[in-house]
Amino acid sequence: MYESQLMGPGAFWWNSPPLAHPGLNKLLSVMGWNYERGVAEALHSFGHRMESAIRHVYGRWDITNPDPNNWELFTRIDKDVTGGAHVGNIHFPPNGMSDYDYGNTRYVVCYADNWKRYPYILDQTRSLNCSEWGCDQLGYMRWWFGHLPRFKGVYEGVLNNWWYYAVDYETAVTLAQQTNWVSIPGEPRHPIPLRPVLEQNFPNPFNPVTTIRFYLPKSEKVTLNIYDLLGRKVRTIINGKMTAGEHSVDFNARNFASGLYFYRLKTANSTLTKKMLIIK
Repeated sequence: MYESQLMGPGAFWWNSPPLAHPGLNKLLSVMGWNYERGVAEALHSFGHRMESAIRHVYGRWDITNPDPNNWELFTRIDKDVTGGAHVGNIHFPPNGMSDYDYGNTRYVVCYADNWKRYPYILDQTRSLNCSEWGCDQLGYMRWWFGHLPRFKGVYEGVLNNWWYYAVDYETAVTLAQQTNWVSIPGEPRHPIPLRPVLEQNFPNPFNPVTTIRFYLPKSEKVTLNIYDLLGRKVRTIINGKMTAGEHSVDFNARNFASGLYFYRLKTANSTLTKKMLIIK
């Protein structure tokens, strides 16, 4: 049995050849599994299913194309475009030099952070290596899935939430055609709020990296701190003036113990606190 296979009318490559099952009137995804394998391998298999779905949505996956689509950008690695790595693919992390090179300590310039605000892919870069995901396959799978777009709206005929396509491809295609809310680069994805807003971190629970997103109605000085269960401040993430609008920041808990923590956003006139859970 294949890791994943798509059956039914109009089936296409789903990390394996399609199977036209005469008894089906809707696409059905079937996945094989061996009990002796672990969670990392399960996520690996589902990742190939995701790759197949999004490749089909965009109609190609060509790393040599001079005008890359968003899927080709998302999966770009430094080995193919030096200094231009984004998130990578299931076999190749952004700094990987060969298949399954999840433990590579080589630092590369990476655009991965920009995918936390899709479809606004900006020019924010930083150097990273395998310490971002713990230098193993399971950590990389979590990191990779954590960067997949999962937002509202449609851009260039494709849902801004790519997860829909891997879960129910036909419904996702229909939804993209019917959705009248369109994201346009250069315009804010959300209206500026009347008061500060602090969102729940994602993913949660997490290990070791999660994203904290917040919104400010005006430019002002803010602090974003992490506290343990006893109320002790254990990390300051932001302490300075921020512009009005949407902001997001990654919190790496690699050196923190498992447990419940709090993150608190404080401005001149408001204090917002939420819980998050680290599981290792």
